[in-house]
Amino acid sequence: MKLLYEQSQFPVLQNRVYDSADEAINCIKGEIRIVENSQTGLIQNDLFNPNLLNYDQNYNNEQGFSLAFQNHLTQVSSSRRSSRTQQGYWR
Repeated sequence: MKLLYEQSQFPVLQNRVYDSADEAINCIKGEIRIVENSQTGLIQNDLFNPNLLNYDQNYNNEQGFSLAFQNHLTQVSSSRRSSRTQQGYWR
């Protein structure tokens, strides 16, 4: 395994909403060690611990309010529509 990146005490949920700054600062943290398998080329977090994850009512992965994400969706939709029209799927 080839070490690519390491980080200690990293928040395990990037999309969790907290009631206070103090609660966010003291959130559950995990370890990251990104490694590449030299035989397969697969990359993984060697220290991933699923037991640290808790997807409760405070987890919010809503991206629809992001203007950048809305623009991305519009661009992908237009690209796919154009591609399918050129291939004769949509008329």
